[in-house]
Amino acid sequence: MPEFHTPGVYVQEIDSGSKPISSVGTSTAGLLGLVGIPRSVRLRLEEPRGYRWITLGEPAVGPGGRLVGDAEAMVATCRALGAEDAGVENLRLFVESHEGVGRIELREEGDRLVLETYPPPRIPRGGAKAPPPEKGAGKGEEGAPVALAAPVSGRIALPSRHVTPQGRILVGRRGAVAEMVSSVRRELRLPPQAFRPPDLQALAGVYGLRIASTEEVEPRAEGHQVRPALVTSFGAFQRWLRAAFLEVQAEIYGQRYVLLPGDRVEEARLEADWRAFCGRPDVTRFALGARGFFENGGTRAWTSLRASRDPDAPLTGDAEGRSGLHAFDDIGEIALVAAPGAPPAGQEEVLAWCRSRGDCFGVLDGPAEPTPDMECPSEDRGFGAIYTPWLKVRNPFHDPAVAGSAPTVDVPPSGHVMGVYARVDADRGVHKAPGNELVLGVVGLTRDIGGREQESYNPRGINVIRDFAEYGRGIRIWGARTVATRSNASWRYVNVRRLFLMVEKSIELNTQWVVFEPNDPHLWKKLTRDVRAYLLRVWRDGALFGATADEAFYVKCDHETNTRETIDAGQVIIEVGLSPVKPAEFVVFRIGQWDGGARLTE
Repeated sequence: MPEFHTPGVYVQEIDSGSKPISSVGTSTAGLLGLVGIPRSVRLRLEEPRGYRWITLGEPAVGPGGRLVGDAEAMVATCRALGAEDAGVENLRLFVESHEGVGRIELREEGDRLVLETYPPPRIPRGGAKAPPPEKGAGKGEEGAPVALAAPVSGRIALPSRHVTPQGRILVGRRGAVAEMVSSVRRELRLPPQAFRPPDLQALAGVYGLRIASTEEVEPRAEGHQVRPALVTSFGAFQRWLRAAFLEVQAEIYGQRYVLLPGDRVEEARLEADWRAFCGRPDVTRFALGARGFFENGGTRAWTSLRASRDPDAPLTGDAEGRSGLHAFDDIGEIALVAAPGAPPAGQEEVLAWCRSRGDCFGVLDGPAEPTPDMECPSEDRGFGAIYTPWLKVRNPFHDPAVAGSAPTVDVPPSGHVMGVYARVDADRGVHKAPGNELVLGVVGLTRDIGGREQESYNPRGINVIRDFAEYGRGIRIWGARTVATRSNASWRYVNVRRLFLMVEKSIELNTQWVVFEPNDPHLWKKLTRDVRAYLLRVWRDGALFGATADEAFYVKCDHETNTRETIDAGQVIIEVGLSPVKPAEFVVFRIGQWDGGARLTE
């Protein structure tokens, strides 16, 4: 107590009111991108007007400049070279068996294409494989037909819809090469790895290009984590991704771009590497997932990028090094977490990380082609929800002039779904289930699931995204269940779990003043008053069920919860009970016939 020595009037301020508790944010997202570290080949192409660079990654290019892989590698390479059409005489494939290497060549026959297949030369038992036949070799080359699952020699006619009137196959278009390869596989019963397309020099020559130099870029490190950064728009995300790309190039490949005035070659190399980086499926999924978040109502996202040589490396990462999901450990405002496009094991890790942290909700990606009997993650406390199928969105890199450039691309739904969460939180509140909500920026789904088929998904806690375009309602999220559906019905719904996360964290952050206060009934009354005042606002916002506040919640902090033993242990125990509102998941109208007569009353 202050001492007074001079008579007079003194004014003192005292803290007699409640300390208000404000709700924490519920829609700040944490987006983790996963990028592989492939060996790549950088080509400097000589053209009539100068040089340009292209970058080809695994598995398109193998040792010695040979193209490896199947039709996808061929199409990707043709697109990188700026290819549209290729002459029939220039397109050759090789088929490899345990007997050696044979050849498959295209020949024109009227308005159709015919595959001429030549068997590999017979090799004595234990001998080495023969090299691929040289260009120009014909049917009379040494060796007799050998059997794989069917004779290699033969003629296979191809449909003409991918062939120009001049008899040129459109190799830059996915359908032409894929149909050609599938026809050969079907007729000869060959595995996918049986095909080897021509080398880079031959393919570049088809388009009048010359490879001036070839530079193989080998990774120097096993992995790298780009530290999280806050972005508030997709434009800011694009700028961050460009900076992250430069950081990965420097840390992994030792490549730093020194752009001097007028150095067009270095600028071309930078842009070629940047385009190759953006064109990779893992980067595309991550970037378009972030775009979907902002398009659907998201406003704040912490983004981080993890580059790793090992595709099966744990997504959680290292807690001490703050890698993987642990990069978000020190960012308290994150409430939603997703790793767009991560494999099923990675989705499980997102769920486990959210459970261990205790204040985040994981949005998980299901498979692009779901099946009723597919495996899905489960967690008793409902710290996540899974969504399927994947979404078709417009491809920002689509160029109609480039053959094989698809107008749409498939992306995992987690980024778009988190944006819907943020939009619903802003419009209605976290207590509103994020179901029956329109997904913006989507043109289709990888698989249409109807109401009858959804009966096998919903009881297992798999939220389906459905297309209601025929009813004029667009593409909507048609489910609001957590992964705890089967194991713990108390945490069945997304809005219930997220409401409790908000209330728990809001009370935790706004009652820090209690620490080291005298643990007596006066403190208990203050705590009860403050928490009740906060929950009263939550109830009035419609988040709690009950006609009165006493029906919606209770707060208990007295001698019954705080015994002498708990007081001696330095603990204050406050018991809070909430009655959350739950979504009207099944709306039932009972309709019967009425004869129009009067009702009798007593």
